[in-house]
Amino acid sequence: MILRRPLTRSIASDVLSSSSCVQDKDISPRTSSTSNKRDFGVILKKGREFPIATMRHPWIFSGAVDRMEVPSNGCVVPVFDSARKQCIGHGMFNASCKSLVGRMLSFDGACQASADDIVFQNIQKACDFRSTLKLEDFGTNCYRIVNSEADDLSSLVVDRYGDHLVVQSGSLGMDAFIDSGVVQRSLLSHPLLKGSVKQIYEKSTAGSRDQEGILPRSRWLLRDPSTASGPEDGAAETIVTESGIQMIVPLTAGQKTGMFLDQRNMRRFVREHARGKRVLNLCAYTGGFTLYALQGGASSVVSVDASELSLSVLKRNVQLGMQTGALPTDAESRSVAVQDDLWKFLGRETGRYDVIILDPPKLASKPSDVHRALKAYGEANRLAMRLAADSGCLFVSCSCSYFVSPLDFERTVVSAALAVRKQARLVQNHRHAEDHATSLFHPEGRYLKSISIFLTSSAS
Repeated sequence: MILRRPLTRSIASDVLSSSSCVQDKDISPRTSSTSNKRDFGVILKKGREFPIATMRHPWIFSGAVDRMEVPSNGCVVPVFDSARKQCIGHGMFNASCKSLVGRMLSFDGACQASADDIVFQNIQKACDFRSTLKLEDFGTNCYRIVNSEADDLSSLVVDRYGDHLVVQSGSLGMDAFIDSGVVQRSLLSHPLLKGSVKQIYEKSTAGSRDQEGILPRSRWLLRDPSTASGPEDGAAETIVTESGIQMIVPLTAGQKTGMFLDQRNMRRFVREHARGKRVLNLCAYTGGFTLYALQGGASSVVSVDASELSLSVLKRNVQLGMQTGALPTDAESRSVAVQDDLWKFLGRETGRYDVIILDPPKLASKPSDVHRALKAYGEANRLAMRLAADSGCLFVSCSCSYFVSPLDFERTVVSAALAVRKQARLVQNHRHAEDHATSLFHPEGRYLKSISIFLTSSAS
């Protein structure tokens, strides 16, 4: 694999003037070109084109690259087959990465648009799709706008929280499109968001940035001076509505972009089965499942999390739900928040519950973590299943580790049920959140999985 600059000065000038090349932040954002000039680009190895050229997989690994000629890391260049007869499309490339060196943005080899225009239009299409979902019609103003590879915008995530947006970049190339303002301009110009966004916060802290050789960064890209406490500050939290329930979202200090939007449909599922039940919410964060269970009529909800900040927001969310009428007037007396380590709590808890939600953080960040992660999932499920009521318990077990396959995860849950001698009936697999639609060509995007089972004693 060779990384070198283009041979001709004119082509180099054309590419280096693009915001798709990581150079100076003052670079003009609309002078780039993705023309198929053969002096620069990426040539794939013979026999390694199939996943990209035929199956439209957006990731290009170093082992598939025969020759790489880019002006600098982070640039968008054409991708060619091994014979250099066909332009497959255009992607961002970073030769500093040991494994994942390229991320496709377009599979249109005949495309003559600039790199900026490709990203701009891909964001517009992502917004078009979310517009068709009409989530606001169902009492929801917080949802995903851009879902990375699913929207041909690898490494970019944008979540909406009412009149706030949170942006995440996981690559050097995507950083440049944020720095130049291409991402913000496209978002703010779409009818879905135009005139309704007060603040944009960048929270680029994904682990993929380590592989790209770039540091995490968090900053305000657009802020509302009326809510700012300082010249570079914005509102640290906001209030959103999901399925008619108002929630406080910690934008800057919270996990992920502030809220686990991908679990919306699973929260609805729990609400449907909570009436009169004793509910245990493990790894509760700010209480999404807790609020839905209380709204569904749970007799009690115990919420466990190690974070003091998360539980303080959870308690405020319960109070807010009562004030707005979304929750029963006695919801606060039915809710107990426990600050504790998951393993310590499970090791000493002796109560019995009719509904248990186990939604731990990601336990496998890379393939070598899978064996250890499966052991941890197995032990957590086994300990939690011990707390299932003898009369029956709806047990919802989740994993957000995409390196853990759905089959391996299900086998782990099955083994836990056998270990505690429980009868287990499959109720349903994961309910996908529509705004988190994934690409059929990128199975790695289906990171979130869950299995809902009904546990009874083996004698039942």
